[in-house]
Amino acid sequence: MSRPHPVGAVAAGILIFIAGLSTGIWGAEQWRAERDRLAIASRAEGTVTGHLNGHPMVSFALPSGDRVSFTATSARADGYPVGTKVDVLYRMDLPSEAVLDRPRARWARHGLVAVGALMMMAFGGYLSWYARNYDLRTAGRE
Repeated sequence: MSRPHPVGAVAAGILIFIAGLSTGIWGAEQWRAERDRLAIASRAEGTVTGHLNGHPMVSFALPSGDRVSFTATSARADGYPVGTKVDVLYRMDLPSEAVLDRPRARWARHGLVAVGALMMMAFGGYLSWYARNYDLRTAGRE
């Protein structure tokens, strides 16, 4: 009778661990790049002036006094009734490409990537450890 060899499970565990580690490194790089973008972004207070295709239309004033309007495509209109004050991030050279500043969404996105990466790493490590010790556990039963 042949004994099963857990080498495939060990390899799968190592592969899952490496995938989790890669996801974590990618997430850390995304976080760093976003911090760099936020550092150079200008901030303003805007007002929701209406809705277009289910997205809020926001208007804000530049330091020069010019008014800029944009449609916030990353947000749904339900959470932004007309007249709501919102924080706006924009580049000084492209104020028409402004976005809503949503720090909770930003932290949730980075947090979920980090938790997913840690879970993949933990599962891969456990799978490899369990498969590696399989022979030791079954040897005592024979």
